[in-house]
Amino acid sequence: MFCWARRVGRWAGRLLLNKGWGLLAKSFFIKLKFVRSAYNCLLVAGLLLLSVFLTACADNVQPANIARQYLENMRDSAYTSAYDLLSNDSQLKVSRSQFIDRLTRAKQEAGITHTEIVRIQEPNIVGKRASIAYQVELTLQDNRKLPLFESLVLLQQDAGWRVVWPPQ
Repeated sequence: MFCWARRVGRWAGRLLLNKGWGLLAKSFFIKLKFVRSAYNCLLVAGLLLLSVFLTACADNVQPANIARQYLENMRDSAYTSAYDLLSNDSQLKVSRSQFIDRLTRAKQEAGITHTEIVRIQEPNIVGKRASIAYQVELTLQDNRKLPLFESLVLLQQDAGWRVVWPPQ
């Protein structure tokens, strides 16, 4: 739209100047510049509102999204990132290094070679507590597939929804 308006403005201005309508052409260009600057102001204002909205929504991430992120971190053995999603109380109970060591050792001892997230159900939210049932499929070293049905409990804290660990 912006390029189209510029082309039409140039064409109309040349036409008006050639016909001897200099004052009208000058007025037309001033109005065109105003439209362009108003368009730019509206665009900037819209982008600012969008960024404010997205920033406000970032703090209000739904518990299902946090649960998915946590499960994906566990699946990918990204235990440091998974630890960052734990509730404050959970982080007081276990240090980052203990958390990583326990999970790494448990995965090795169980012989888990692959984890697939099958389903994450909608959360059951009561106040500042959410429960989310999920299903994963574990592939063991002997290629057996083991379905696992569990649930996560999340708490809403200042930093958003966080996972309670150890699972209850």
